[in-house]
Amino acid sequence: MYRPARSAEKIVPAHRRREITRFVSETGHATIADLAEMFTVSSDTIRRDLDELARRGSLLRTYGGVVKPEGGAGIHHVTFQARTEANLVAKRAVGEAAATLIPSGASLLVNGGTTVLEFGRALEGHRGLTVVTNNLELPAALPESAVAELHILAGEYDPTSLVTLGPVLLPNQYGPDGHRVYADYAVLGVGGVAAGAGFTGTDVRESSMIRAMMDQAAIVIVLADTSKFARQALVAISDLGRADYMVSDGLPDDDLSAALRDAGVRVVVGGEGSGHGQVVEEGRRAHGP
Repeated sequence: MYRPARSAEKIVPAHRRREITRFVSETGHATIADLAEMFTVSSDTIRRDLDELARRGSLLRTYGGVVKPEGGAGIHHVTFQARTEANLVAKRAVGEAAATLIPSGASLLVNGGTTVLEFGRALEGHRGLTVVTNNLELPAALPESAVAELHILAGEYDPTSLVTLGPVLLPNQYGPDGHRVYADYAVLGVGGVAAGAGFTGTDVRESSMIRAMMDQAAIVIVLADTSKFARQALVAISDLGRADYMVSDGLPDDDLSAALRDAGVRVVVGGEGSGHGQVVEEGRRAHGP
């Protein structure tokens, strides 16, 4: 059985987090209960440790525990199922808050990822939506009664993220060139949000698609739970000012909050006690409906 490198009672937070990372790298996963018993600390202490390790990108949070990013190469390479379970409560809060920004009858560009699946599920009660997406899991998540038209973008299949990767064009059955898509809203998950780096992603082709979706929508809504704050992923997508709204499950820190405000981004927070999808921080320029 795994044992901490030093007496659990003497481990300070930084050392304990290193031990947790080492343990999960060896076993592949761990539960909060197991870690609390192993290090003789409270479950709340372990939750804080895991949240911090997830924020750094060292480990991936799941419901009730944590898993190791496969191959140590970051979140992009973790199995889709593991990413679906990670930070699920936060993703639901984000998805439900984002859905309140969408009127019935709107057209949407929606990208890949797991947070947008919760957004899709939260569209119950909407009607007449036109959805264009590269997310192959999204059609099953969408309430049938909410959607008038659903289009899947063509491209190369990525089995890691269950998306297609290619230009944001609808096929033209009468000629070789595709039709450019224009939508009322782009609803987009990203890999990281940082004051200096802006919005970033984990894959070059995927990040290019996200940028194209931004450019082809009248209103851009970025979905980012708090684990994405102050995180700079591999590939630049855009500066913060390209978004009209950022929807999260909590408020960013002072630096990121100021940067979003200066960029004119409205911050919307979902979840109990957080305003239930209301704008809680207003950008300095007018946006949206």
